[in-house]
Amino acid sequence: MPAMPHALRRHAATCIQVASFIFFLSTIAHVSAKVLMIQVIHRHGAREHLEKNPIDLGFENEAYLISTGQAEVRKLGSFIRDIFITGSQLNKAYQIDGIPQDEFNHSLVKVYSSNLQRTMASAAGVAIGLYPDAAIPIETGNSPDLWIRAYAKCPKIDSYNKAWYESTEFKNKERESETLRESYSDV
Repeated sequence: MPAMPHALRRHAATCIQVASFIFFLSTIAHVSAKVLMIQVIHRHGAREHLEKNPIDLGFENEAYLISTGQAEVRKLGSFIRDIFITGSQLNKAYQIDGIPQDEFNHSLVKVYSSNLQRTMASAAGVAIGLYPDAAIPIETGNSPDLWIRAYAKCPKIDSYNKAWYESTEFKNKERESETLRESYSDV
């Protein structure tokens, strides 16, 4: 079976996540309760190619969102708005109790991001989707490495990763995918 292109895998993964979310909502639809708060954790939108280095994040600020990524995160914000802020989707069943629909309130809505360009731009895009007419501040920390590369700080994950990269299965997959990976090397 040929390998699925990255963009298609990403789209399929997003569809699965949204379908899972809708299934979750449908399973609790009969419950009569108020939504008091939601927390959204999301990945940045589609970006330029980036060679990752878990030790040095300095060069990573150069991987900017592409237009597709900007559209993705705005769409995510709009999706969240339609369900939890305006309640225009799902008959207001999951609208957050007491949240203003048209006016951003900093004491009720907080947006956090690591301080890399692509993550701040992604957070801003989601914020625009939430409240299109508001300037929502994005709160960042001084050191993004725990948010961006937490796995690089964990010895247990290091040992699992090392074992995986040294495994026969990984080496076989690496060999099998070499042609595909090389075809994208100039992208």
